[in-house]
Amino acid sequence: MLPGIDYKLGELLGRYGNRVFRLAALPDGSHLGSFPVKHSWRDCADPELIKRSAHQLVELMERFRIAEVYLPRPGAGNGKLDYLADVKPVLEEVLIDDRFRIITF
Repeated sequence: MLPGIDYKLGELLGRYGNRVFRLAALPDGSHLGSFPVKHSWRDCADPELIKRSAHQLVELMERFRIAEVYLPRPGAGNGKLDYLADVKPVLEEVLIDDRFRIITF
């Protein structure tokens, strides 16, 4: 869908570290971004990193005037965290308004 997006993310990670990035503005007006939940692909997700990413996401939304964000359940699945027990309480502290939608595929 977006050729080279993997290289762009790799470059940003190398330059700025493991953080939230706006990767692309799409033709329909939406945006594609990153939301780190792990320090390494081999690791389990880290609730503290999820919390930091949530704060960074709020900052990014304000900077780019993004009105709405859809997130798959961060840290669940391959992250090995229980969404309801481990992740939802962390997100509820930071993503406090209706701009944020947590979705399940």
